[in-house]
Amino acid sequence: MVPPFCRLALLSMTHEQLPLLVRVAENAAHRLKELAEQRGWLHAQNGSGNAIEILGPVASPIPRIKNRYRFQCIIKSKGEADLSSLMAEAMKEFDTVSKEQDVWFNVDIDPQMMM
Repeated sequence: MVPPFCRLALLSMTHEQLPLLVRVAENAAHRLKELAEQRGWLHAQNGSGNAIEILGPVASPIPRIKNRYRFQCIIKSKGEADLSSLMAEAMKEFDTVSKEQDVWFNVDIDPQMMM
C-alpha cells in the first residue's frame, strides 16, 4: 500500500510597494490556475491522479525583509503532474512582470522550509 503524499512548489514574490505586490501576486496565482487548467490538472476528477491545488497568495510568515514585502503561493500536486514544467512555463511569463515592475520571483520545488 502506498502512503498518501504530495509534491509541493513554493512561489515567492517580493516588492517594495505592498499594493503592487498584492496585485501581481493575485495575477500570478490566477495565471498558475489557468496553466494548470489548460493541462487538465486543476481539480482533476477523471482518475488520472494529476490534481493540482493552488493555495494563496498570502503574506509570507516573515512578511517584510530589507524593505521588501513578501507574498507566496503554494502549489500542491497529488499525482504525476510535472510541477517543474508548470513552474518553468509560468516563470517565462512572469519574467516580463519581473523586469517591468521590479517584482522578484523565486520558485522552490519540494521546499524544506516555507519561510
